Amino acid sequence: MSKFANGHIANNSWGYYKANETAPIMCNTGFEPSTAFTRCTSSRLWNPEPTCIPITCNHPDAFINGQYNGSYATYNFGTVLVPTCGKGFFISNSIHERICERSNVWSGSDPLCEIIKCSRPTVLNGLFIPIQNFYNYNTQITIVCNTNLEIMNGPLIRICQEDGTWGSENLQCVKIMCNDTSAVKHESIDSYPRLAIGEIGSVFYNSTVLYLQNGSVDVYCSMERKMFWISIPDFGKLCNVLIDFVIT
Repeated sequence: MSKFANGHIANNSWGYYKANETAPIMCNTGFEPSTAFTRCTSSRLWNPEPTCIPITCNHPDAFINGQYNGSYATYNFGTVLVPTCGKGFFISNSIHERICERSNVWSGSDPLCEIIKCSRPTVLNGLFIPIQNFYNYNTQITIVCNTNLEIMNGPLIRICQEDGTWGSENLQCVKIMCNDTSAVKHESIDSYPRLAIGEIGSVFYNSTVLYLQNGSVDVYCSMERKMFWISIPDFGKLCNVLIDFVIT
C-alpha cells in the first residue's frame, strides 16, 4: 500500500500495480481525492500525483428570521452549525443542527422559523378583545370582566409571550372585594366581614363587655370598595354583677 499525506493507494488482490494500470485513491476521514484514480507509469511513479484535499463546506445560505452560530466563509468536514431563530420565532421543521458532509454540502435542509402564536384564552366570568383564533407573538389583548368583577391576578392587558402563553393561564374574573374599612373603624370592633361590592354583612364586637344600645352592626360595600355603616351603632358597656349566695 502506497501512502501519502492524508491518504493512500488502495491495495489490489496481488498487492502491486503494473505499468499503465490505474488505482483508486483513498483518503482519510475529512479529506477527498483531487481525482478519483491515478496511473502507475513505467518510471514507477503515479500520474497524476495522488493528493487528498480537505473537505469543506461554504457557509450555508441565510434563512428568514434566524441565523447560524458561525460567521466563517468555509467550514471543515464534520463542523456542526446550530441555527437559532430571532425573538418571537421558533424552528418549526426540527432542523436544530447542520453538519458539513463528505459531498461538501450541509446535512438536512434550511431551518424554518415561524412566529410564536398564543391560542385563544379562556376568561372565567369575563371576555377579551380582540377575539381571534390565534395571536402572534407580542399581540396584545384586553380582558373585560363582568359587572362588579375584577381580574384575579395580573393586569387586564395581556401580551402573547415567547413561551406561547399570556403570562398566566389562570385568567379569571372574581368579585371586587372591599379593601377600605376606615369609615367603620370603632374601638369596640373585633373584626370585619369580607364583602364584595353590593354585599351586606355584620361586624363582630366584644359582646362580653359591650352591648348594642342603638343602630346596627351591619355594613355594606360601596362601588368605591369602601365599607359604610347601614346605621351607625352605639355601644354600651356591660356592668359586672356580683351575686352572693346565702346558705340557710
